[in-house]
Amino acid sequence: MATIVIAEPDFANASIMQATLEGEGHTVQTAQDGYEALSMCEKLMPDMVLLAVNLSVMTGPEVSEALRNDPDFPAELPIILLHSEAVDQRVVERCGATETMEKGVDTHRMRERVVALLGPAAGAG
Repeated sequence: MATIVIAEPDFANASIMQATLEGEGHTVQTAQDGYEALSMCEKLMPDMVLLAVNLSVMTGPEVSEALRNDPDFPAELPIILLHSEAVDQRVVERCGATETMEKGVDTHRMRERVVALLGPAAGAG
């Protein structure tokens, strides 16, 4: 199974996402702000990263861009930006995010995207 970092300032949303993905057998760590998320990624070298756009200290797009510019992270690392309002596609392209997902924690859709981005073995839990 995969190691996944979730950076979401809303504790309830982060808890639901964490429980859902851990229920699928993944190892999940959560961060409250962008700096914490980046530090966590550097330590854990995760298989996937979910970043809220509205993180403090560093925004989700800023963390994504930092990960993309760091040669220690593979270019194919899946990075999903979580948003509650529309995100400018130019921002997504500039920061190198793989895709975006609307907040509100549609756990079924989140599981589908994890499997799609990490492969069928990611949903075997």
